[in-house]
Amino acid sequence: MTISVSDTGSNTEENIERAVRALGRSKPRLAVFEAVYFHKKRTKTVQEIADKTGLDRKIVLTHGKYLVESGLAEQTKAKDDTAYRTLSFYQHHKQRILRLVADPKKLEKLPTKRRPELSKPTSFVRATKVRKSSSKAPKKMLRVAYLVTNPQPAATLNTLQEAKQVTKAIEASSFASKIELRPFLAPSFDDLIDALNRFKPHMVHFSGHGGDKTLLFDNENIGETGGTVLDFDTVAELLDAVDFKPRGLILMACDTVEGADKFLETTDFVIAMADSIDDDAASEFSVRFYKSISSGVALETAVKQGKLSIKSKGYTDSDLPTLISSTGSVRTKPLVS
Repeated sequence: MTISVSDTGSNTEENIERAVRALGRSKPRLAVFEAVYFHKKRTKTVQEIADKTGLDRKIVLTHGKYLVESGLAEQTKAKDDTAYRTLSFYQHHKQRILRLVADPKKLEKLPTKRRPELSKPTSFVRATKVRKSSSKAPKKMLRVAYLVTNPQPAATLNTLQEAKQVTKAIEASSFASKIELRPFLAPSFDDLIDALNRFKPHMVHFSGHGGDKTLLFDNENIGETGGTVLDFDTVAELLDAVDFKPRGLILMACDTVEGADKFLETTDFVIAMADSIDDDAASEFSVRFYKSISSGVALETAVKQGKLSIKSKGYTDSDLPTLISSTGSVRTKPLVS
């Protein structure tokens, strides 16, 4: 979910398919690609790649040139050496690309413009507020403002599908009547202000792009793309500038742990990502997390179960969701009971 400033095309699946076919079955080429996109450092020199992969410099240069010509990386200079820079689109979809390279049969099931019949229309189900029983009110109510943002066509996310699955998970839970999840679609910063003032959420969930102590909100005007970048300081100031302050903040966006402790000045806890997280892995975590908290388990337990859900599906991102809190007691208490 790292913020991208370049246009890689209008169709995510087309670009993923192109990357998978470009990498092919060449082990050296795949090794160079993985080394270029390893961890958060955007630029890797030929020597750094050679040291990591064990490949000869000439082989690294050959396959590095191929990646550049295929549009999978950018060539630059660093430390007086040829170097390759990552592209945000492929950084975000790295895990998905590697899974398809490992299992090319799944590539034929990937819906693209040439295979639109594989795409199934989906409908978005809003969470509905369940009427309270007249005989006895719930002990604890949890209101969640679920911000679904996706302003970049070139780096699109499955945020709507994620919110739909989370809604269904809550509706089927033991404490469904005690959780009100309200989606806010394509929210701008002004929409966030309105959500905090009118809905007064106990928890704010941001699902979208992020990185470098920023979050990417949608634009104010219809038809504009690219999004509006807001730094953590601005968002933290807003959380402090409302009468009803949220208890928790979930940043389901890439590279959001660094600087997230800023939010603990006004909130009890923050869940953020320690690196670039795969879109599907992020959805797995969110669905399991809300299933768990709506079953009455403790906050820290729900986070652990969400991470295990990522791991059980074969993703390598299970260590990325990170819980930070103002006090230890926050971790051991359920959000609903």
